[in-house]
Amino acid sequence: MVLSKTDLQPYEDAQPLFDILDWTLTPEQITELTDELMDQILKGVEEVEAIDKEDRTFFNTIWDNSLKQGEIFDKMSNITFPGSVSTDAEVRKASTQARQKLSEFFVEIELRESLYEAVMEFVNQGVELDPKDQRLVDFIVRDFKRQGFHLDKEVRDQLKELWQEASKLSIQFRQNVNEDDTVLEFSEEDLAGVPENIINSLEQNDQGRYLVELTGPNIFSILEDCRVEETRKQATHAWNARCIDTNTAILDRLVVIRDKAAKLLEYENHAEYVLEERMAKKPETVNDFLDDLISRLKPFGEKELDLLAEMKREELGDDADPTIYLHDRTYYTKRWKEREFDVDMEKVKEYLPLTHVVNAMLEFYQEIFGFTFIQIENAPTWHEDVTCYAIYDSQTQVFKGIFFLDLFPRPGTYGHAAAFTLVQGRELPDGRYHPTASAMVCNFNKPTEEQPSLLTLSQVTTLFHEFGHIIHQTTTEAKHRRFSGSSVQRDFVEAPSQMLENWLYEEEVITRVSKHYETGEPIPIELVDRLREFERSMPGLITLRQLFFGKFDMTIHTSEEADTAAIYNKLMQDISLIPAPKESNGSASFGHVAGGYDAGYYGYQWSKVIAQDLYTRFQEEGPTSKEVGRDYRTFILEPGNEKEPTELVKQYLGREFNNKAYMRYLGLTE
Repeated sequence: MVLSKTDLQPYEDAQPLFDILDWTLTPEQITELTDELMDQILKGVEEVEAIDKEDRTFFNTIWDNSLKQGEIFDKMSNITFPGSVSTDAEVRKASTQARQKLSEFFVEIELRESLYEAVMEFVNQGVELDPKDQRLVDFIVRDFKRQGFHLDKEVRDQLKELWQEASKLSIQFRQNVNEDDTVLEFSEEDLAGVPENIINSLEQNDQGRYLVELTGPNIFSILEDCRVEETRKQATHAWNARCIDTNTAILDRLVVIRDKAAKLLEYENHAEYVLEERMAKKPETVNDFLDDLISRLKPFGEKELDLLAEMKREELGDDADPTIYLHDRTYYTKRWKEREFDVDMEKVKEYLPLTHVVNAMLEFYQEIFGFTFIQIENAPTWHEDVTCYAIYDSQTQVFKGIFFLDLFPRPGTYGHAAAFTLVQGRELPDGRYHPTASAMVCNFNKPTEEQPSLLTLSQVTTLFHEFGHIIHQTTTEAKHRRFSGSSVQRDFVEAPSQMLENWLYEEEVITRVSKHYETGEPIPIELVDRLREFERSMPGLITLRQLFFGKFDMTIHTSEEADTAAIYNKLMQDISLIPAPKESNGSASFGHVAGGYDAGYYGYQWSKVIAQDLYTRFQEEGPTSKEVGRDYRTFILEPGNEKEPTELVKQYLGREFNNKAYMRYLGLTE
């Protein structure tokens, strides 16, 4: 329990949410519930369509239907979320099939001409609405345009077929990645340099060889720590060849489908279609943004490659190939940083035991943002390792919702780190606010008999980042669920969390979050500055790699068709300056572009510009300033998408945002 107050009853307050969320569904029940919820949605839509024209109001045509769908969408979490977290392969399969069925169903609903006509009957009344309600109506009208209602029905029928196929392929792509069961086998000698606690966490086969799955922290530790080049090479190739036989063709087909759909809707390409709803608005804006950073960072990246090549020669001898390959990049980067800043990152991990880090992080977030988190004992969860917390406003003691922490990897489950919205906040007609539910899923190494789970500094950064999404989702006070929580523009959604990563490199925070797992001592103060420099040194190669992903995404989504494997490997060499492994295709496991971040990956860097500017207030007024935290909660987090991001940022900063702080962060001059 992080903080307890005797007058709060977290289990009782959370009971209505537990009544919504059911993690015990069998595959058959998932299928049945899917059909049941689709029937309920269709019934609600038909009720809206049946209202007489003269009787239409904002409530009966727009808001009431949104509220009813909100109740249904809450229950959909029971269908869709298990596909990412269940240990039962049949449940995951049923969840995937349900998501596919639901996706196709929503395409049908969104293209109902009778629903369009019903909504437009209200819109054409010209009723003056509250700004929050008007924004919802404006977004719905824009949706209809983007669905082709200004076009002939024949065209809309073509769009429906394309969108349904795209949805099916996108879901299959992600499922192929989740279900990848590649296992590498290594001897103890093959794993020289890999931390002992990582090796002890690995299973062994009958021959005593260690088994390494391509998920979780183990594969990354090999790439970062293993002294045996051949082991790193095998691991790198396997990682970049995941799903190459299935997903390469899927991504190629998705490019064609998306371009066809965009052109039917009278857009130049898929990127133009997507960016209409983003801050950037146009592909030209994105490409200018990416190209400018690439040109600025390439000289830095080239110098860094020279430094890494020198490290490689020192380790392997002057006769060794000095080329820095992908299997060399993280390994020699870490070696160079450790030597340059006199930091042993394995020793740093000893100060970052997971349990203490999580509790200290929660306490810190509580204080800065004015919350109380209470762990709910015996809460119903999907796995015994999952914990659940209630959220209260610490001043008013109003119950805000719950969040789950699922921190360890399991076979077949989501392989990275993410925050999932399970129940969206929204205002109810009687003035009450519907509480929220979210889940953070990570893949940190589990504790062993010898040691607790010890995190790397970058993993703690991930923890701070993802919990930032949880706070964004659960802090919300948006009136309509359409704008609730982190339902903001995709090129802004990362900014509120990226800003929070900066905290970890402040002395007041890192000394509090750290606690040696044996001595109980915080990390030595003299290490803090070196750690900050360690993490922020060599910005060239790491940022160029992110810019490469963004450029690949924009390249394929401004094309009619694409050989995605060839484009990926060429751009990787040209932009990240690192050659791709032979006979590999990293885009075959690049889930972001398969669905969700298509024509949007640039947003990670775009939002980072905003994030670094947002953090200037904490730099100026103090990293633990509760006043700044309160403003951040009020102006950035609580509104959700009720206002444009530029307006939210301007209210918080008192000015328009700029890239000065970001350029300083990268060590670049303007």
